[in-house]
Amino acid sequence: MPQKLASVVLPVPVDRAFHYIVPPELRVERGVRVLVPFGRKTRTGYVVGFAAESEVEELKTILRVLDAEPPLTDDLLLLTRWMADYYFCSWGEAIRAALPAGMEVRGARAVEMIEAGRLALRRGVADDETRLILLHLSEARAADLKALGKRLGIRNLSRRVAALADKGLVRLADRVIPAAASPRTERVVRLAALAAPSAEELASRGVRSQRAGDMLAALAECREIPVAEVRREWGVSPSVLGRLEALGLIEMAEREHLRDPYSQFRVDEEPPAVLTPHQERALATMREDLERGVHRTYLLHGITGSGKTEVYLRATAHALERGKQAILLVPEISLTPRLVELLRARFPGQVAVLHSGLSAGERYDAWRRIRRGECAIAVGARSAVFAPFERLGVIVVDEEHETSYKQEELPRYHAREVAIRRAQQAGCVVILGTATPSMESFYLGSQERYVYVHLPRRIADRPLPSVEVVDMREEEEKGKGRTYFSRRLLEAIDARLSQGEQVLLFLNRRGFFTFIQCRDCGHVVSCPNCSVSLTFHSRQMKAVCHYCDYREAPPDVCPQCKGTRFFRGGAGTQRIEEEVQAHFPGARVARMDRDTTVRKLAHARILRQVRAGEVDILVGTQMVAKGLDFPNITLAGIVLADSSLNIPDFRASERTFQLVTQVAGRTGRGEVPGEVIIQTYRPQHYSILAGQHQDFVEFYEREILFRETLGYPPCSQLILVTVDAAREARVEKWCSAFAECLARLCPAGSGIEVLGPATPVVAKIKNRYRRRVLLKGVDMAGMQKVLREALSQSGGRGGAGGLRIHIDVDPIVLF
Repeated sequence: MPQKLASVVLPVPVDRAFHYIVPPELRVERGVRVLVPFGRKTRTGYVVGFAAESEVEELKTILRVLDAEPPLTDDLLLLTRWMADYYFCSWGEAIRAALPAGMEVRGARAVEMIEAGRLALRRGVADDETRLILLHLSEARAADLKALGKRLGIRNLSRRVAALADKGLVRLADRVIPAAASPRTERVVRLAALAAPSAEELASRGVRSQRAGDMLAALAECREIPVAEVRREWGVSPSVLGRLEALGLIEMAEREHLRDPYSQFRVDEEPPAVLTPHQERALATMREDLERGVHRTYLLHGITGSGKTEVYLRATAHALERGKQAILLVPEISLTPRLVELLRARFPGQVAVLHSGLSAGERYDAWRRIRRGECAIAVGARSAVFAPFERLGVIVVDEEHETSYKQEELPRYHAREVAIRRAQQAGCVVILGTATPSMESFYLGSQERYVYVHLPRRIADRPLPSVEVVDMREEEEKGKGRTYFSRRLLEAIDARLSQGEQVLLFLNRRGFFTFIQCRDCGHVVSCPNCSVSLTFHSRQMKAVCHYCDYREAPPDVCPQCKGTRFFRGGAGTQRIEEEVQAHFPGARVARMDRDTTVRKLAHARILRQVRAGEVDILVGTQMVAKGLDFPNITLAGIVLADSSLNIPDFRASERTFQLVTQVAGRTGRGEVPGEVIIQTYRPQHYSILAGQHQDFVEFYEREILFRETLGYPPCSQLILVTVDAAREARVEKWCSAFAECLARLCPAGSGIEVLGPATPVVAKIKNRYRRRVLLKGVDMAGMQKVLREALSQSGGRGGAGGLRIHIDVDPIVLF
């Protein structure tokens, strides 16, 4: 009988399938994960099909099947294949991104001491490093090769250990490291009979405990109760439980326990809001496509506070009524808690949450609930776009303009574009919601490739907040010095606090000081691994690199001139928080940035404190700039609106307008009209002026002229190739040759431009020097074809000689 062969892809930078023999005792289906030998390692692979024959003569065999049922639906296999082609990654790398990280099983090389090694150690070994390795193994018996290398600090350890194995002193073997996430079980108590025994019956059996009787009565109502809850609620001891079990009154069993971190939060039911005429028209526009199961992309452009979320909820309800499922994407984990509350109140038992702020086990449990059909709604950040539904009816991308939908690590996909592609495959509706559309989405809406739907008014006709721009140049002239807060902003904060209202202060920089500089010679304290200055964090008393996390104590003596006078400049949210507390010592101040939200569910806790009125002033980065709805926040202060304008990127003006408009939209959502104060050194810039009026069309008309003139998106598309290596000369030489190769391959009249090589703003990260080449044109397929050919001629995506090549299709960040 011919052997059955499986086509397996792996999460490695080689975009091809490998053939493996399927042992007759294993049940292997398309879409399952398998453990396979690959090179000298054991790795998790994904079965994408089967083959009748292979060109390779000596094939390896699948070691283990990791799934009883395929975790990869046909829809996800098709989607990840498209991702691999479009975003220049391998199919295996795309599939790995589509599955929860905690599911991965991997192999590790282990080394074990054998008797010949012990004998050699007793007789004496001349080489110090060999003696160190054997001594460690004689104590540990076996060790993971990678961990051993780190522990002993020996370079090229794998080569040295392989040599010892060849001499017969140690044994090398593969060790399987299990997945980080697995099902969790808990002990439960069940009633052995249909009804609980009476007090008299219990007494006749020698059970006189009132607590035990109460527990048995409760069991009659709910069938089974976790042992931990039994002990907590009724104080029934293990010995009493053992006695009840021996008498045949109860049964002890194991059941699966699904981890749900949001179950600890109480859900307040809120009746569906009465729709405004504009919301009614928006839903009426979408209803036919929702009912017919037709793919169409809707750009829902609603000003802040116009009720976009209610439109999402109604569209979701419509999908569920027709037996369909829904995915709702949000750009930040901080936006998840409130949306989860609303969804759980409206659709109890139907909501699963998927985002990186959860533990591996919690994500795994949510993913399995979806895969088993136990819920119909997935909500989360960008990875939730891969929720394993098979009957999708609607995908919502809230705040579609947000750059956080773009993944900066491989595979560098954009969740908005993946959502649209998935909806095309599934034949379902996509709703792109925002108050500040991305230039790309609005451009496609103007070309009628998206259906444009507008919500121009706030709920209950609440007015937009009044917006005032403060010129900080004049402020400093009057105040004779640099300041973080204008007098106008301080007066407004004081007035709002005196009325029992809340204030939001926004600055898109974290830390205390953004740089430390010697006053004598001008030396700036910088990261030794990256070409950036260190940011001072006062609570840790450390200067920190936000690229590689290098940390050091701030210097007392300048390493250049030995001076001792330092200037600490710039400001981050930590400094603003301290300044606010100094100005308003009686105010309750909370800060929300990456430093304060490291702990699990920290976002939810801070936002609940704000909602409960336990915070007077909330200071934050872009986490607080969107999607939050707090009726008692009546004043928003943008501490420095210029920070995003000074970035050397063609999207700088767009980001500035979006942040100004979004922060302004957090105010005036209750009965009290809102107020916004924008502090800036460039008050006449069109992004600031359009943000002051909250007029997107005004901004778009100015910005599109700039984009058309320079040929930047949405008037073109980009592919960014970034190369890094340990030696700067190596990077420069390779990039120059690569750019010349690209230029040669571009056909005449193709409209493809090759820009670079150029040095990015951050020229070195983690001791690796960087250069970039940019392709620009209107024909993405043509650019991809040219790039593939250039890579083929230059050695492939993996690079050579220590080079690393990173390809970013439709990049968000160019600097």
